[in-house]
Amino acid sequence: MEITRLGSRDRSRLVPHGASLTITPWDHEMAHRRALLGWASSKRKGDDINVLRRHGARGSRTRWSGPAGDRVGGPVAGLVRAFGWTSAPLWSATSLLTGVLVWFLSAPPRSWWWCLPAGSLLVVMGLDGLRGRSRAWSCWVAGWLWATASLWWLTEITVIGYVAASVVIGSLLTLALRLAAPPGRLPRPASRSTTGPGRRVPLGGTGRTTAADLVRDYGALPACMALLEMVLARFPLQGFPLPALSLGQASGPFAVAAAWGGAPLVTLVSVASGVALARVLQTGWAERAGHRAVRVSPAPARTRDHHRTGGRWLLSAGKRSLPSLAVLAAAALVLATPIALGAQVHSQSNGQLHLSLVQGGGPRGLRAVFSDPNQVTQRHLVLAEDLGDDIATGKVPPVDLVLLPENVLSVSGPVASAPQQRRVAALAERLRAAVVVGVVETASTTFRNAAVLWDGEGRIVGRYEKEHRVPFGEYLPARALLSRISSAGTLVPRDALVGVGTAALDVPTARGTVRLGTVISYEGFFADRVREAVQAGGQAILVPTNAASYSYDVVPALQLAAAQLRARESHRTVVQSAPTGYSAIVDADGQIVQTSDLGRAQVLTATVDLHEGQTPYIRWADLPVFAFCLMVMVMVSLRVRLRDSRSAPPAGNPNGESSHGQHQTL
Repeated sequence: MEITRLGSRDRSRLVPHGASLTITPWDHEMAHRRALLGWASSKRKGDDINVLRRHGARGSRTRWSGPAGDRVGGPVAGLVRAFGWTSAPLWSATSLLTGVLVWFLSAPPRSWWWCLPAGSLLVVMGLDGLRGRSRAWSCWVAGWLWATASLWWLTEITVIGYVAASVVIGSLLTLALRLAAPPGRLPRPASRSTTGPGRRVPLGGTGRTTAADLVRDYGALPACMALLEMVLARFPLQGFPLPALSLGQASGPFAVAAAWGGAPLVTLVSVASGVALARVLQTGWAERAGHRAVRVSPAPARTRDHHRTGGRWLLSAGKRSLPSLAVLAAAALVLATPIALGAQVHSQSNGQLHLSLVQGGGPRGLRAVFSDPNQVTQRHLVLAEDLGDDIATGKVPPVDLVLLPENVLSVSGPVASAPQQRRVAALAERLRAAVVVGVVETASTTFRNAAVLWDGEGRIVGRYEKEHRVPFGEYLPARALLSRISSAGTLVPRDALVGVGTAALDVPTARGTVRLGTVISYEGFFADRVREAVQAGGQAILVPTNAASYSYDVVPALQLAAAQLRARESHRTVVQSAPTGYSAIVDADGQIVQTSDLGRAQVLTATVDLHEGQTPYIRWADLPVFAFCLMVMVMVSLRVRLRDSRSAPPAGNPNGESSHGQHQTL
């Protein structure tokens, strides 16, 4: 068919000299957006751009080709061709992999919160430029890369556990990325009313932009990452949230949203900010390339049927269809809403509590089976007794509570009958204050991990037993199998028993009894444990913990970030005591008031606020965010299915030929 000739001015701005476009009648609308992006960025003369739609068992895909064998695709096609790159799938995959590595940089101990939005920008642009098998393989590699990078510290504890966790968690991220960019995703089709003579088609798509389109473009990746956050809190092994993306946001501006939706909402808003910026940049690139709008004119002397299937197209410049500033303003408004609402959440103050945290110090990087528990006990009790001397001489004001870390006392059988109990009782009497100590009660094949409370008269008046155990640390999954093939059975000789009870202790003080929520170590990563403590009336949160087995600062930093998020979610002060750090005091707004040094013997003393009441997250947990993410994914799924059905070739015409038996050519 005859090729429509454009004026020299239009040709220089829109189409390289001699460019041609071959489109089958039933899919020309679906390929039109990609064609525009390719034309807009091609600067070489004599370039032929052919858009071919191929349908098969694996779905549809678009392929770009030129005389030099160039292949580019997706919304980043214009940028790819502008820089002279020859393989868009390669560069899109590079963008995806770089994005997940930037995600890793956002995690503690760096806590570069801005890396999560920046990585999300790269991830979403990489996903947009990948199709078919290249997308599947790239998502798999990205999941594996992120998991292995985020969990490297596990090698200090167990290599087998590191490999297993990397495979499982990497697979979860792969699934999330695949759901964020489903295989059936296609450009927006144009309705027939928008392809008539003189009609203007927006650059953002060849048809009207619907709510489902916006949800897909802006909400799919954030929703999938928020769902991943919820899954990691529950699976594998009853939850393993240490690589959660939200931990890197604990000191960032998006953490304020935790009061409404917890860590999942923090992740959702953070990722959404990067996705919104990516869409703004894509719109800006397209506008700079010179494509403002498209006018469609049918060829003269054609039948109505031929007009409905295409005809000759004439391109001309027009006004901007979707200014990037408007997109940026709308995205900023949406993202600012949960942050503004979170900043308004406050719980009622209910007095203050004077307390001290004892950190005994000592070597780091030693497993419990290789350390002497008596030395650990001695270091902490001596430091606590020195605190009693300082209080007696007036150097330090009296305190209501002294918190010692997890695993300070290791006894055989119940602690009430152990000789160490008498020394702690004497310490409490000397301090005239309540003392909470982490106790390990061992038996032949099991042990209990508890936080035990002594009152100011030296009596045991309460205890809380840890419910959420650490896999490969406090119990060994598949012990019979792993003991045969590795040394894991030697490193974890006993399994911890699952505790039963409410995560709270009633602490007697001079002004009356104060109920304090109590979670032990690993439980601080789980919002449901703190939620139980607050719903039981906890006015502050105690976290006796122990990260002495790790020689690097990754796990202590992760624990500190988790304490900040739990404080924001519940609007409660969180006090954390560890044998070798980090011991810390975090206020109800998630700000770190005091923190210790790693490995150093220290005592932190402070007056903290007590609070009562419940935040929206304590009331509703993850339910609102889960419902929102589920709605997003349902809309994305239904939209993709609808487009797949609309883009299928007509029955009996699999080759896409028109009623005249030939393809259209521009």
